[in-house]
Amino acid sequence: MTSTRRRSTMDPDVEIIPQTIKHSLYFEDGNIILTVPNHRESELHLFKCHKGVLLKHSRVFADMFELAEESEEFDGLPSVTLSDSWEDVDALLSLLYDPLKLPYKKHNQNTATVLHGPLRLATKYKMDSLRKRFISILQRDWPSYLEGWDDNEAEMTKELNSQDDRDPPFPEPAQVIRLAKECNVPSILPAAFYHLGRCYALTPESDHLQYNPPNTELLTPQDWSSLLRGRDSIRAQVSHFLYRFVSMRRPVGNSDHVCHKSLPESPETWACRKNIKDWWVQTSFEMLSSQDVLFNDPLEGLKIMSHMVSNNTHICGPCRGWVQGMLAQQRAVLWQSLEGHFGLDSAGSLSGSEM
Repeated sequence: MTSTRRRSTMDPDVEIIPQTIKHSLYFEDGNIILTVPNHRESELHLFKCHKGVLLKHSRVFADMFELAEESEEFDGLPSVTLSDSWEDVDALLSLLYDPLKLPYKKHNQNTATVLHGPLRLATKYKMDSLRKRFISILQRDWPSYLEGWDDNEAEMTKELNSQDDRDPPFPEPAQVIRLAKECNVPSILPAAFYHLGRCYALTPESDHLQYNPPNTELLTPQDWSSLLRGRDSIRAQVSHFLYRFVSMRRPVGNSDHVCHKSLPESPETWACRKNIKDWWVQTSFEMLSSQDVLFNDPLEGLKIMSHMVSNNTHICGPCRGWVQGMLAQQRAVLWQSLEGHFGLDSAGSLSGSEM
């Protein structure tokens, strides 16, 4: 990066000459100059690029290049002035010219920071293929399907257990929410809000903490409303399920579920029912009273319960399988309901509040 010093003066009547800054993306064989003013610092950032590279990704630049023929020249070349921040322009061009700089590694805590500016400009200048690539990287960390979420949880648990310094591997969710709303990426919002809710509920001293606390300064009042609404709504759904299960009856006519502890002469009876009820009440109480994981992270809590019942010898195999099936079904229902819990409409914004 090279620069030309601006004139220093205290006289308000003397025009200040902006300091011109040539960035590393200033190619000798470039044929167009992108100028990005930074009026606050009285700077003019210059990028010497190739028209073909920009046109390959966005036809929006075609009209801009036509106007450039009549604009001020730099180094004998036409220039286009962009109203964006020079940091965003620099980040976007860096990824255009060197795709290897993309954050390909999953669970990278800097992914949202690296992609925020470039994705904002890719959206603005209709760089559809580039925008799609950026979003696909984000969706790996914030999937829209439960299987992807479970895979990520398993990968991060393995990564955490292999680290001596216990550096939390999960990306910070508040930055992701800002990116998703500013750049219209609704598919990653339910997972981001769910993670925000569970890490907001835990203290840094918690042994269960496997991720960094959220940067709450990035949250808007609408985000807070969505978060609190979602946490209360999820708790209500989990509470209803826990209570309803106690009085649940075995599905009538379910040939796949035959209690092995029932008497041969009375196969229609449910001998394991009391043991299941006792186990359910005790396990639910213990999990709610210890780490409250069933409320703060119900997807994980229900999965833990499924593992626990699989080892319960007081309940027969078919009945354990039935309980596990009910828990898996509830996890799926909960995941599919996240958008409604947090008040997100199909566009990914707060219902009735944001566009």
